[in-house]
Amino acid sequence: MLLNELFEGSPDIEIKQLSIDSRVPMKDCIFFCITGIRYNGHDYIDEAIKNGANVIVYENNINTDRNAIFIKVNNVAKCLNAISGKFYDYPAKSIETYLIGGCEGQSSVSHIINSLLNNYKSCGSIGSLGIDYGNHHLSTSSQTLTILDNQKYLNEFRNNKIEVATFETNALSLTYNKLDCIFPDVFIYTSTNKLSKSFLEIEVNYFDAMCNYLYSLDEDVIFILNKDDISFNDLNLATGKNTFTYGQDANSDFVISDILLLKDFSTFKITYSNSSYTINTKLLGLNNVYNVTAALAALIAKGYNIDNLINDLLNVKQVEGIIERVELENYNIYIDCASNLNDIKDVYEYAKSIKQKNSKIYTIWGINYFDEIDNIKKIAELSDNSIDHIIFTENNTYAGNINEIINEISKYFKNINMLFIEDREIAIESAIELLNSQDILLILGKGNETTITRNLGKQAYKGDKNVVIDFLNMNKENDDIQ
Repeated sequence: MLLNELFEGSPDIEIKQLSIDSRVPMKDCIFFCITGIRYNGHDYIDEAIKNGANVIVYENNINTDRNAIFIKVNNVAKCLNAISGKFYDYPAKSIETYLIGGCEGQSSVSHIINSLLNNYKSCGSIGSLGIDYGNHHLSTSSQTLTILDNQKYLNEFRNNKIEVATFETNALSLTYNKLDCIFPDVFIYTSTNKLSKSFLEIEVNYFDAMCNYLYSLDEDVIFILNKDDISFNDLNLATGKNTFTYGQDANSDFVISDILLLKDFSTFKITYSNSSYTINTKLLGLNNVYNVTAALAALIAKGYNIDNLINDLLNVKQVEGIIERVELENYNIYIDCASNLNDIKDVYEYAKSIKQKNSKIYTIWGINYFDEIDNIKKIAELSDNSIDHIIFTENNTYAGNINEIINEISKYFKNINMLFIEDREIAIESAIELLNSQDILLILGKGNETTITRNLGKQAYKGDKNVVIDFLNMNKENDDIQ
């Protein structure tokens, strides 16, 4: 593509790539000086030119007496959205797109939508669980990618004839205009958790960022809002005419009732358009009741048949690392990424709802050096009133001596049996050996992560689920030999 096709009045030189990373080779490339949380692209112009960039798009006052074409704009991020859309020929416009926002549950809703629609259409997803389309899977450490990455992967989706795409997002990514050129067909809002990382990153500006984005969307976008959520009234003011609500609130469009949470599935009812439907799913816990309903509401509002969706839901697998039951032997072992108070509370409530009389709840809880004492005190109080045993172990990124950290925080746990085993794998194996047949083990903090950060840096880790499965299989083999 020629530069003057992207920027009117510019020279007709050929442009083969766009970049925001000054470190990579940039032959025939436009370098965009994006200002992010940690880095300012304006500081890396010389490096970009050295690596071959022949066009620089910028917004700050800088020295332009350098060997490149300089184009000044009011907002580089907004410009990059427009230019990248044009460069890739707007791939989002040819794909049925679901954008899922909120503080939690986005991965689950994305997983449910993809699992249901895969029965009818080819699907792809971009989010915290990675990038999936066709037989491709790429890991990512970010819930939402850069503006360029989003366009690049959407273009790959289109080239691979992907018909449906789901995107996870949060208010931080919307603040930095990462999704301005996505053009969703449906926007789904899950829930607000003021203790979640995504909320704390921008704190008081959270609802402003989310609402500003909603106001910017086309009037034909379908909005799906959680009527029980604390953010509902604010967000509802910013949505358009095609807004559908879900929740236990009797005035919701999709009313949830008769919830029954069991150890290996959930059942509940949805009332919609004066008809009642029984929902059965392998996804566990109250949050997943809401996530399933949000996904169903979005697809029904988009025109898919409700009876087919409910029937297909029976085949939707558990989401990895989100109240995931390890389906091996007769054990009640659950893995969840819960790390903050609200998330841990949800997992505890689920465990208590399925707990048998005289059985016990064991919890493995990983320590982070950045855990705030006030938060630890609240988790300690919650644990004292919810579970029977807690095993402290490592999670990610602790500094100094973990024994000292344990000694400091363990004093806040008053009415609970405590044990400290530093190595996470050994902690999990030791906990399993303590279990009786009806006991429950909650392994919290990492979910489906396959790395662990220690004092020496990030290291490979087989993952909580694999630790459980390998240990149980080893015990079974030993029993068979005996």
